[in-house]
Amino acid sequence: MLKRKFIGAIAISSLLLISTSCEDFDNDKKDETTILKGDCVTINEAIGGIVICKNPLQNNVGSKIYLEVETDSNYYLEDLKISSGETISFEGENLYSFTLKEGKNIVTPYFAQKSETMDCTLFISHNEFGKITILDNKYLAKSPLNFVVTPNEGYKVESILFNNEQLTLNSINTYSVTLLENFNFLDANFIGDTSSKEDFSIVDNLEIITKVVNIDFAEEDDPYEDVTKEEFYENYSISNSYEDSYFRSKHYLMSGDITPQKHIPSLNYELPFEVPMYEDSYLMNSLCRYEVDQYGNYISYKVNTLDNTDYKIYYGGGYSSLEDVSAYLFAFGDIPANHLVEKKASSYEIESTWGEYLRLNQSDFSGDTERYPYEPELTGIFDKYKYYESDFGSIGGFTVSNPVEIYNNGHKIDRGTCRFVYNYMNLDETDLDLNNRHVFYTYNHYNDFQEYLNYKGGFTARFGNETAGNPYGQVIGDNKPTNPYKIVKAQFNFPIIQN
Repeated sequence: MLKRKFIGAIAISSLLLISTSCEDFDNDKKDETTILKGDCVTINEAIGGIVICKNPLQNNVGSKIYLEVETDSNYYLEDLKISSGETISFEGENLYSFTLKEGKNIVTPYFAQKSETMDCTLFISHNEFGKITILDNKYLAKSPLNFVVTPNEGYKVESILFNNEQLTLNSINTYSVTLLENFNFLDANFIGDTSSKEDFSIVDNLEIITKVVNIDFAEEDDPYEDVTKEEFYENYSISNSYEDSYFRSKHYLMSGDITPQKHIPSLNYELPFEVPMYEDSYLMNSLCRYEVDQYGNYISYKVNTLDNTDYKIYYGGGYSSLEDVSAYLFAFGDIPANHLVEKKASSYEIESTWGEYLRLNQSDFSGDTERYPYEPELTGIFDKYKYYESDFGSIGGFTVSNPVEIYNNGHKIDRGTCRFVYNYMNLDETDLDLNNRHVFYTYNHYNDFQEYLNYKGGFTARFGNETAGNPYGQVIGDNKPTNPYKIVKAQFNFPIIQN
């Protein structure tokens, strides 16, 4: 049984300076879980639990080492680190792994005491120019407290103090703190706002807001165990929780908008607004709101809208709409669960998994403009970033030689010409800064692109080959494809558009 339970208490772990290294472990205390050959792995001990190596005889560089964590009563694993800098991966309940590197690999666990569900007291104060709204029903010591501060018309938040420590202000005025035992003090101060009321302000970087979410569910909580796909889609609704999305994906069921998607440029969809610009630049929404678990794993991303109806997409969920997948690629730098790496799928794979919602082809995108001169050169594709592509899937459209009525009819896939193209790492294979993320959509097989702007309906106008006046797949004379539009980051003041 897989049971994920994350407790948001904070405690200081005391490490014992004891190790189970290969060469100096007392022979009288050796057992099958701690014997390690060669000077390869050391597991430090810590108060609150133990870490056991499950394949102790494996000592080849590059081998996968499995670690099992056993916690004492009233403790939980707060962190697990390794001196080699190698990433430690979550494999399942209390099971982790890492890749063995040359030299010493010192594993250090950090255990913390669980929070007792003890009530504490919260004192709230603010002046008359605004209010504080608490989003939780009860106050528990060492548990998260979520709240919103709302200034009156003509005022703004000057400062927020929690237990005499000043919080960093953000544009959405939503905050999360951890309650202490006994007494807690929350104070907000509002002052007159004399700044100009522009719809947006230009900023240097994206505003990344991350909230830790406590997850507590088990496999037996599965609500779809005995539900057929026909029953599920008969009264379909979009998933509204990570737990629900998790169980849907387990049974190859979708989480997002499943409206059939048209084979047209994104701005040809009916939008209730005109995509805003600043001088000659399109505006990328700077607000990025994530939820993660205590290990830093993605839980959700809140998709911005311009009418103040923001919604969440869940990591590991199934998504197929233009808006959902664009946001998913932008937020997580990866494909949704119903998108496969392969470029082909058998009828059995289609019917036994995601059915008509299966999407294919996560693969490297070369952007080779010498071989394909009709392709525009995407941002940083040759000197900065590595790009992937993935199929979109649509109704209508065409291939190079034939019309395509539908991408996936539930039994067979005709891939058509619609693709997503996005960068996922730097050219030197280091992690990509979210500020450098680029997600493009092409409806005509790389002839023209539009870039996603981090909000629903937010795409630049088309640029590329047909936009420049050339026929599909051809460049006439020196009539080169047009370049990507200039984009600047902007802090939007919601809602800037009224339906």
